[in-house]
Amino acid sequence: MGDIFDYLKWRGDLSFSIIPFNEIDNLICSRISYFPLELILKKNEKITLGNLYMTLLDHKKALKKEEDLELLRLLCVSERYKYLTLANFESDTNFTEEKQFAAVTIELPEDILYISFRGTDNTFIGWKEDFNMTFLETIPSRESAANYLNNTHVGIKTKLYVGGHSKGGNLAVYAAMKANINIKRKIITVFNNDGPGFLEDVIESPEYKLIEKKIKTYIPQSSVVGRLLNSNNIYQVIKSDEIFLLQHDLFSWKLECDHFEYLNEVNQNSDFVKEVMNEWLAQMSKEERENFADILYKILTSTNKTTFKELSKNKFMAMKDMLSSYKNLSEKDKKMTMQILEYLYKSIKDSTLKKSLTQN
Repeated sequence: MGDIFDYLKWRGDLSFSIIPFNEIDNLICSRISYFPLELILKKNEKITLGNLYMTLLDHKKALKKEEDLELLRLLCVSERYKYLTLANFESDTNFTEEKQFAAVTIELPEDILYISFRGTDNTFIGWKEDFNMTFLETIPSRESAANYLNNTHVGIKTKLYVGGHSKGGNLAVYAAMKANINIKRKIITVFNNDGPGFLEDVIESPEYKLIEKKIKTYIPQSSVVGRLLNSNNIYQVIKSDEIFLLQHDLFSWKLECDHFEYLNEVNQNSDFVKEVMNEWLAQMSKEERENFADILYKILTSTNKTTFKELSKNKFMAMKDMLSSYKNLSEKDKKMTMQILEYLYKSIKDSTLKKSLTQN
């Protein structure tokens, strides 16, 4: 049993011609889009993974997680990865449009590309856009993902992998749905690594049905994010050595050689949270979901911070600002917020009762 660091040590010296692209390579490629490439790459510039490590060393504080630095180091010395080129990087965080988007094209051997969509980052606007999925059939980053994939410059022989982790997995599925027919034909697999689902109308659409068989979804045993909203419920459960919500971290996912360590099913925690969230959302109208998201976002941004990392540096002042913001809400907004929190309490209570009756 190992993780992606072990994989690079076991397989890093073997080219893709010896060991073909596999699901662990997918996981690594989905993480690459999280690297702060916006700090070093201008539009239409390229860089090999072998050169990326030294280039990003001056910006290591901008890496999303500490593990990213070690991942970068291993990639840059790996015969398997160091010659791969990153191209067509795009990033767009727009507070007015409530959009957080980034994507990069990874050029694999034999004229194959992996289109990697970045998941949610540490920004409030990234979180807000995620919540917008609960009442909107599409969100700005999905449209950007679709445009990015359709504008990818591919040759006649080019084949495509499309993937991402967390929201990036959701963007990958949506982009494949909206791809023109020529692009769709070139897609080998769409990798959704613990990404959320969609509203029911999207799942039932002809566009989704066209690419459904190409989607591979992986979720850890206590998955929360990957079970939000609707999906086709066809997924592979993989082992994580973390607990509950921390299992969303792909660095905790366990593997055996060239494939994940699989489990037969998710655990009761995952089923419980899915049931609670579905019941909670079912009690709210789309308008209530939208208003609730707007209010929470307003409260968070009242701290004059833009990320959860900044918020954690002075929790006392942040809490003071947020409480002050809540007190300044209109009576209508306060009443609606409390009602929605009551919905959540009721959903937890009802699901706990059902779970207790089932066990007895």
